[in-house]
Amino acid sequence: MVSKKILFGMLAVALVFGMSVIGCEPEGNTDPKSITITGLNTYNGRNAAIYVVSDVSYFDEDDDDTSYVAAGGANSNVAIAGGQVTLELKEPGGSVFTGNGPYWIGLQIKGLPKVIYVYTNGASVPENTGSLPKFSIDEASSTIDLGKFKDVTSNPDIDFNIVIR
Repeated sequence: MVSKKILFGMLAVALVFGMSVIGCEPEGNTDPKSITITGLNTYNGRNAAIYVVSDVSYFDEDDDDTSYVAAGGANSNVAIAGGQVTLELKEPGGSVFTGNGPYWIGLQIKGLPKVIYVYTNGASVPENTGSLPKFSIDEASSTIDLGKFKDVTSNPDIDFNIVIR
């Protein structure tokens, strides 16, 4: 009888452990990430790049910087067509970006004149870049309309001259 109690006790512990492992949610989506920007009809035929940033002071730098989390279209020419562009995100070393979470987003329309946007969720650009809203990257593919960005090309407080190494 005692051995059956021990056996049932061990079985109960194994069942509890097994159910807790099965019930755990994964730590977010680990698929490679891409972002599609829509509403770009004015820029059809031009190339675009997007920058995913975890430190908003990145937008305040006067020098070239590589302190971004991920970029898409930075080292390649990804053309805007049909008013949209899809940019596959890569880490600074070139590996695919699989991260999740809220980030600041910058968009660059390449060519002359270069046009720079920051994600504001449609609001005006705050005086303090630390007040810029973040965009949550949680799915393999995200879509953002250009209306959620603001043109900061002539804003002297935001520099976005990036060199990708």
